This record gives sequence, structure tokens and C-alpha cells, in this order.
Amino acid sequence: MNAYQFATRHPDKVSRLIVEDIGAVVDCDWSFTTRPHLHTFANGLERDHAAS
Repeated sequence: MNAYQFATRHPDKVSRLIVEDIGAVVDCDWSFTTRPHLHTFANGLERDHAAS
């Protein structure tokens, strides 16, 4: 499980997520991005970032 997956599965345990670019080609399971609450979580990150 990576940090994105953990954050989307446990939003109550993650208040911030630092994303570091790892390159142009990534071979991984992107199925976690189709979870409905991901958009809510991402919007919360944007709102928190704008406020800080």
C-alpha cells in the first residue's frame, strides 16, 4: 500500500500528504483513484493548502 492508498482508505488518520515527483513512468495499481471519496479528500487538501 502506498501513501495515496492509505490516505484514501483512512482519511481520518491523514491530515497532510507530501507528494514528491518520482519520474515520468510509474508502473503501479491506479485503481485507488476511482474511489468516490477520493474527490472529497482531494478537495479537502486543496482547501487546507489554500488556508495555510
